[in-house]
Amino acid sequence: MSKKIWIIVPVIALILILAFVIKDNHKQGMIKIGYSPYSVNTPLFIAVEYNLFTKRGLNIELIPFQSTDQMAMALQSKQIDVATALTAESVYSRNKKSSIIRPFFLNIFLSNSIVDAIVVPDKSTISSLKNLEGKRVGILPADMMRVAFKSFLENNKVDPTSIEIIAVPPSSILSGMSSGDLDACYILEPLVTISLQKLNARIIAEGVGAKGITNPLPAGFHCVHADLIENSPGIGKKLIEIYEEAATKANNRELVVKVLQKYCSLDASIAQHVSLPSWSKWTPRLQNNLCEQFESLKGVYKWDSSNFTYTNFIKD
Repeated sequence: MSKKIWIIVPVIALILILAFVIKDNHKQGMIKIGYSPYSVNTPLFIAVEYNLFTKRGLNIELIPFQSTDQMAMALQSKQIDVATALTAESVYSRNKKSSIIRPFFLNIFLSNSIVDAIVVPDKSTISSLKNLEGKRVGILPADMMRVAFKSFLENNKVDPTSIEIIAVPPSSILSGMSSGDLDACYILEPLVTISLQKLNARIIAEGVGAKGITNPLPAGFHCVHADLIENSPGIGKKLIEIYEEAATKANNRELVVKVLQKYCSLDASIAQHVSLPSWSKWTPRLQNNLCEQFESLKGVYKWDSSNFTYTNFIKD
């Protein structure tokens, strides 16, 4: 009996010590940030490159992900503390029972931007949206892309059911178009610029998401786990300050080219021309507008605004 006690007591003590260390690490600003190597995360790359986290006492570790869904799962299970550029459905589906994923910053798509666009091969006979009928169109595998594309087509009097819409991973969507397996693609930057410069593709529609759903369109959610906010008062405010400062610095194209080359492995010639979204901190107004727009779309989730819980990080 005494041997069991001597084994159990140290184990319990070790667990308590680890729990304390993890909590203390959060207090000291040690946070894990999940990201994908895409230009929508330019503020994060700038913040890391120019030590904006360190200047505010935050020690961070970047964790790369190829899928926003995998990243959202990691945030939900607390493998990471912050997730970047999540899709709306990732936030919604994981907040159905409890609002553990808290948006604090957004990517904003505008109707006059080529951050997202429908492109076709240079020699394609497709010259209008109507020409897409009967064709195969590749889109990135995210629900918001599908909803935006279909809504945009309907707004332009094109029947989405007349088009074969195929979800294709970012790594192979352009090769699918150049091989002839796809007649067109609905893609995001930097794939748009890559298609224009390396494949001589043509844009037949830009700003699809904003034109299809709402303009401006909140299209990527930078989120923090609720536990981090509760255990580490002040971190939410720091994250917003860091992202806002970095977003301002993103007006410097030379700086943007530098970080896109480093963190997205883009050639300078591509990075120079990549279009960037706008950015904004998460507000109650944006939350309400987004939920109202999604609820008005047919065949989409009934978006409950409580699943996009607004946290007033400025006062945390």
